[in-house]
Amino acid sequence: MLLEPKPCLKRIYLNGNTYGRDIAIRELSLAIQNNLLENRTIMRQFYDPSLHISEETRMFFLHLALCHSATLIGTKEKFRYVSRYPDDEQLLKLAANAGYMLISRNPENSYILIGGKTYCFTTKRMIHSSVKHPRTSIIVEDQDGTIILFSRANYKLMTSIIDNSDSLNNVYENFYQEGLHVEMCSYRIITQKQYKRFEEKIGEFGTENTDLVYTIVENLEMHSSPISLVAFEDQPRDGVLPFLARSKKAFDNIVLTSQTKGTSLLISATSLGIVKTNPIVGLIKGNTLEEVDTSLSFLFESPKYEVIC
Repeated sequence: MLLEPKPCLKRIYLNGNTYGRDIAIRELSLAIQNNLLENRTIMRQFYDPSLHISEETRMFFLHLALCHSATLIGTKEKFRYVSRYPDDEQLLKLAANAGYMLISRNPENSYILIGGKTYCFTTKRMIHSSVKHPRTSIIVEDQDGTIILFSRANYKLMTSIIDNSDSLNNVYENFYQEGLHVEMCSYRIITQKQYKRFEEKIGEFGTENTDLVYTIVENLEMHSSPISLVAFEDQPRDGVLPFLARSKKAFDNIVLTSQTKGTSLLISATSLGIVKTNPIVGLIKGNTLEEVDTSLSFLFESPKYEVIC
């Protein structure tokens, strides 16, 4: 096991600014491989004191406190956030430390402590991430009657619902080349009429037809506006970076295995400094051992592939 079980929040792009001051693991790994460093303590928490509460960051922190699949465990005085998605937990902690603390949640309402005052947001509909709907989305109504749709997912899965997402491509590429997993946060203000029509459509076709429900949800998500990009970094276990530095010098090939998809594994390898950014990738294909063996033989015989997944 080269990596810690949970990635760490590393960078945030918000309102034209990039936050997150710690060195990227990739940069640290390459420095160790080039004998510029022996090792260095890795920060396990996001750090940047310049990111703070303001009117410009309000929608961002509201998004973090509301759009997630986490639950609160513990007592009113002492609790923690728990989610099957570790990014949920880190983003909630960031929001809480900044002053937007989710203090209670049930299927109907979320309560956020902001500046010593508790605000209630009514949950009108929660759509958890799934294969058919690969985004976490929530529709809430604030105390003034404003209805907001928040969504978050992998950057590539968000571009189809975002207006003018091309403007963020360079930021995404920079984060990706650092070996970071990049997600996008978005929002859309929904009128009462639009929401009423949305619920009428779902009621008309029934919630049992999940394919149709997700299509209706995606239609509502269309033309959302980006709030921010949040980028997470795989964390190597203690001693892994010096070990990899010695391994790269001693061996011609390094084989990595993972239960995650190939793209995620490639990002991890980039983060650890094992492969260069944007390598030429050969994909292993086949449904049987014989087909996989044939595919591997073809890929190994071709000199153009730098990475095989």
